[in-house]
Amino acid sequence: MPPFAAKYGAGKGGLPPRALLEPTHTVCAARRERICGSAARFTRCVPAASLDAVICAQSFHWFASAEALAEIRRVLVPDGVLGLIWNVRDENVPWVASLSDITDPFEAGTPLPDEHVAAGLPGPGFTAIGERFVRHAHVGSPEQVIVDRTLSVSFIAALHDEQRQEVARRLRALVGVPPGLSRRDEVAFPCETAMFAYRKTG
Repeated sequence: MPPFAAKYGAGKGGLPPRALLEPTHTVCAARRERICGSAARFTRCVPAASLDAVICAQSFHWFASAEALAEIRRVLVPDGVLGLIWNVRDENVPWVASLSDITDPFEAGTPLPDEHVAAGLPGPGFTAIGERFVRHAHVGSPEQVIVDRTLSVSFIAALHDEQRQEVARRLRALVGVPPGLSRRDEVAFPCETAMFAYRKTG
């Protein structure tokens, strides 16, 4: 039987394992077709020791708690793996720093990946088995890699419609400012992907 993995914190489904779980109600309401349910329903919809891996991509900060980690550990098979993934922007690029100026006020103190790791997460019952950092760029049209990508970020996607529309307006204004982005059909959004893997123990 092939390995069975679930993405916890499904968002808009950017990383598609065989099952999706979404603990944020505003995002869950927008994507019903493959999402098993909210954090409160995790226990009922996922049997114990039924998953080979749980993957949290751009989402762990939404539900990082002893309760959530205990549930993840419960549903993993012996020696099952928890994977944590984040994309971090390269703010050394001026227009990327300007983009962060637009989105940061809505972030409300969301911890960064290294803050989670420094705090000893994911905690008892897991052991770290590896980490990797990969620099890359998302290449495409400004609308795709700046506007659409930013609007899909979890804490932006969870905003009220009026706030999301205002963020979109400011992003499109940023795209039109010379010299960095204006009149360009294609841009490269620079970032680093941070990946951490933990094995269930005990």
